[in-house]
This record gives sequence, C-alpha cells and structure tokens, in this order.
Amino acid sequence: AEIHFQQIQAIIAADPPGPVRDGKLLTFENTVWPVESLILDTAISAGTTTLEQSLDLIVAGVDSATDIGQEVITLKQEVEDAITTGLLGLVLMPVHDMALILVNSLLPAGLLEDLEEYLSVRHQQKELEREKLDKEIELALLEEEKKRAQGLYTRNNFNPLVDLKMLDPTPGFQFIYPKDVLLQMQLVHGNHDMISDPSSRRIQLQLNSVPVELSVSDWTQAGENMYCEKNITDTKDGLNIMEVSLIKGEGDTELIRQSIPFIVDINAPYKQANFIISIEHDPDGSDVDFECVNILYTGEAELELTNCLMQDEKAHKYALPSLTLKQNDRLKVFTGGNPADDKFDKRRKNKILNMGRKKAVWNNEGDTMYLSDGSNVLICRHSYTP
Repeated sequence: AEIHFQQIQAIIAADPPGPVRDGKLLTFENTVWPVESLILDTAISAGTTTLEQSLDLIVAGVDSATDIGQEVITLKQEVEDAITTGLLGLVLMPVHDMALILVNSLLPAGLLEDLEEYLSVRHQQKELEREKLDKEIELALLEEEKKRAQGLYTRNNFNPLVDLKMLDPTPGFQFIYPKDVLLQMQLVHGNHDMISDPSSRRIQLQLNSVPVELSVSDWTQAGENMYCEKNITDTKDGLNIMEVSLIKGEGDTELIRQSIPFIVDINAPYKQANFIISIEHDPDGSDVDFECVNILYTGEAELELTNCLMQDEKAHKYALPSLTLKQNDRLKVFTGGNPADDKFDKRRKNKILNMGRKKAVWNNEGDTMYLSDGSNVLICRHSYTP
C-alpha cells in the first residue's frame, strides 16, 4: 500500500492537473500496478521465507557464544537480499528503495527490538541449560567414581574369610634350606586389589627383622586365592626367621601374623631356579600307572643326587637311587611301575624312575612335592592347585 501510494504521488507531482496526468494515473492503475503487485508479492514471499528460516537457525543455535546484536543485523540483511532478488526486473522505482520499504514492512523497528529481547532471553535459557547439563555430567561422574571406589572397597574389604598361609619355608624345621629360598604364600579368598592397592600395604614381610619388598608381579590368581612366589637370597647361615603379617581388620584392629624359623646351609649346591617341575596328578587312564613327576635340570654344574628322598604333603616317601643330573637332563618319576625298569644311566638325557606303589600319591585337589638330599637339605619343591 505504501509503495502504491508513493507511486501515485510521484505521478501527481510530475504533471499538473489535466488529461495528461489523468491518463498516466489510469495507465498505472490498469496496466503497471497489476504487474508491480505480482512482483511485490514474489519479493514479500521470498523475504518471509528467508525470515522464518533464519529465525529458526538463530533460535536453535543460540548459546553462550552468540553475539545477538550481530545476529539481528545479519538477519535483516538476509531478508533484504532475498527481497532484492525478488524485485529484479521492476524498473518503475529503484530496486534498493523498494526493497527497503518492504524490509521495513516485514521487520519494523519494534519487531526487531522484540526479536533482540527474545534472543537475549533465549541466550540466558541456553546458558542455564548448559550449566545444568554440566552439573548433571559432574554429578554423574562423581556417582561413577563413588561406585568405582565402593567396588574397590567391596573387593578390598576386610572379608572375615581372608586368611594368609605360609607354604614355604615350612614350619617345624622339616628341611634345611640352601642359600636361595623360594618363598611361597597363599592368600585365601584374596584378590588382586588386596595386593596391588599401595595405600593398604596390608601384607608385610620381614626376614631376620629386615623388610622384604613384595611386588604385584610376585602374585598370581588361582580360583578364589592368590599365590605368591618370590626367590629370597638374603638368608644367612644357620637360623633365619621369616615373619609375615596380614591386616585383616579395619584400622589394624585384627592382624594375622606368622613367624617361621628355618635353618639355612649356605654351602648347599642347590638352587630352585635350576629346576623346572610339573606333576601329572590326574592323567588319562589309571592314576597309579600314569601319574608322574617331571623334572628338568637346567643348572650348568653336574648335580649328584645321593640318598635323596621325594615326598608329598602327607609324607608319602620315595628313596631315589643315586644318580647324576647334567644340564638339560630330564627325570620322570612314575608313582607305579616296577623299579626294575628304572633307566637312569648318567649318559641318558631322559631318565625314568618307578616308585613301585600300588596307590596314587599326588592329590588332585592340590599337593606339594619335596625333594631333599641325604642331609635333609631341600633340593627343590613344587606345589600345584586344581
């Protein structure tokens, strides 16, 4: 309507009253304005579509980093560009002037002020939503950390079923030990967290009142229990005392402590590390005929075995014949068989001995093999679990 009015006023201002001006007005109303109005409708439609799309994008994307003033300026420019494109071909009035009229009709100053205020409110809402989301994420992380800590405590709690057993050195002076002693312990109903959590230091070990450092690599998990094997070399000739303690109650209120005295002969020529041992305790077929102890000797020096005794935890004993082991010799000791079939010549790499027993020895639920010499010095040992 404003454009129509301005163009009528332009015709009236250009000519004095009379037939010429009347003819121009008639031509404008019947010929020019119908075409112009179609072009204006197209331009208005383009501007309206652009306005809606731009508003949707601004509202959806507004956040704490949004420059609202700049967004409003950009919005107005995008609407003007769309209208200007729709006005191409209209020649009776400058395109820019007509576009500005249409833009101002679509986006009057009051509407722009309302829009800027709305976007400011939306900006604040987005900021509050972001802060709320940050707090929710922080609370979720704290809850997850709480659950992790609770899970760690649950695994590392002071379970009344937890117990610590010293397997070797054995109590009661059962054997004399060489200088290198293979320490073996069992943490009953233990788990990895109990020995890996540095804050707990629940298991303490001392040899002759000197602390012995235990590391996670010394432990292995087997079923519900943890087993420790550590080669101890700082022994002394004669009497030694191994002390081990486990904090079982919260706040050191309950303590398991064991003190194991044992005798060491530092001149004994044996090293547990020179033996690789396995026990076939549950073989296919008859246990008594096929169960056996396999020993691989890896030491560099020849080892003379004289008056040696092999036994299990229940003191089933077998006296070995005198024999010599050279590096990489293998010794297989069957529970059954006939001792007359023994083959242990010094030149043989694979030596075979037979206990000649009528019943199986090695327990399927776990057992320990001890091999000692004629002076009751422990040559080597091997424990296994199911």
